Amino acid sequence: RVNDIFAERFPQLRDAPGVSLADLIGVQSKPIIDNVSLGQSDFGKYTLRFDGRERILNGNFSPLRDMSGNPSGFVFIGADVTSTEKAIAQVKAETEAAKKAQDDVVGALTSALSRLADGDLSARMTEAVDADYEKLRDRFNSSVSGLDTAIGGVLENAGSILGEASNISDAAGDLSKRTEQQAATLEHFAAALAQLTASVASAAEGANQAHDVVNTARQNAETSGSVVREAVEAMDEISSSSEQISR
Repeated sequence: RVNDIFAERFPQLRDAPGVSLADLIGVQSKPIIDNVSLGQSDFGKYTLRFDGRERILNGNFSPLRDMSGNPSGFVFIGADVTSTEKAIAQVKAETEAAKKAQDDVVGALTSALSRLADGDLSARMTEAVDADYEKLRDRFNSSVSGLDTAIGGVLENAGSILGEASNISDAAGDLSKRTEQQAATLEHFAAALAQLTASVASAAEGANQAHDVVNTARQNAETSGSVVREAVEAMDEISSSSEQISR
């Protein structure tokens, strides 16, 4: 006889005589029948399937005995836990899915961080992630992109500074060369000035000597003039004496 609790869950069983326990719970039926045949109860959760429907029952099969004490059947005492079991299964599936999603995003993040640690600023989280982690992926990619841009700007500025430093070094070299050239020019100018000073001093000495010669000549000329005058006077006196004698 179909147990009432089964009939409540599967009303069509009432119109399906001859349906066995094996038809309802499949391979689970053998140990149950063996236990009940030995006069023992069987406890557990049982999945019943009939006419395309499925229910999960939690309870026990207890043997029924005839007047002689021999097992003549069984009775099932339990409850329908289909909704609870399905809810538990759903939670378990969601938990496993959440763990997988978390493992996926942790793996992707670990890979990107490893590349970033090696100096690869092009590292991005490109893997598809669960919707709950898309914001994390976007923020990570945005942060690394900003870091890439900032460091790129620093490197560019550093290149410019190095270029300017090179130009300054070249200009300093040119200035040093010009300074050396100007120093050499000043040295030549000083030597020429020294020669000019010596020439001027020599000319001044020559002028002094010429002045002395002129003075000597003038003195000599003055002396000669006196001699001539004296001679003329002497000649005049001689001439006068001669005229007087002639008279």
